[in-house]
Amino acid sequence: MVSNLVNAVILLGAPGAGKGTQTSLLCNEYGFFRVSTGDIIRVEVKLGSFLGKTVAHFQDKGQLVPDDLVSELVFSRLRALESDSFVFDGFPRTLAQAIKLDEYLQASSLSSSVVLVDVPFESIRTRILGRLYCPGCQSIFSSLASAAYEGMPCPSCGVQLAVRPDDNIEVLKDRYDIYNREIGPILEYYGSRVRSVDGTQPSEMVYDSLVRLLELKSFQC
Repeated sequence: MVSNLVNAVILLGAPGAGKGTQTSLLCNEYGFFRVSTGDIIRVEVKLGSFLGKTVAHFQDKGQLVPDDLVSELVFSRLRALESDSFVFDGFPRTLAQAIKLDEYLQASSLSSSVVLVDVPFESIRTRILGRLYCPGCQSIFSSLASAAYEGMPCPSCGVQLAVRPDDNIEVLKDRYDIYNREIGPILEYYGSRVRSVDGTQPSEMVYDSLVRLLELKSFQC
């Protein structure tokens, strides 16, 4: 059983900053529900829902999905959950999404905490270019921090580890440039609400810092 002083944790950070790892840890130990726009969009498109078909329309044309539509996908998912404790991973990505998220949380009487996982570009480049993943169970491995190598059987499911097609320097630079353009207005909007953790630390130390910052407490029933 856990005592969460915050309903919604909004994790900000550049691609490769380690938000996904920290989200998984918080969900596993403290019962938060992971909210990922990428996951939600993939599910809705696969289901062929009205929102999913609308998203697919923009994607098929190579267009960005409008902020209103992305936000509605997220909020529709939240309304369907029997939970009021969330970690937002990859949302909001724009100022408009940040404003809409605040409006939703306030209307739902949910508290929030905004945390920036701060990692410089050089560290991110090293991480991304040394990253492997399992196409089977989607686990992530580092060739720098472990003995993992491309083609090695996944320790969890046995599928051979691979390099993601978009884990290259050109894609990384493009994603980082987009992130830099979008994060400035978001940080300005949140202002003093933003607290930072040093994302260059080992993941377990980042997690410890995050738990202390959020003042999360475990207790027995």
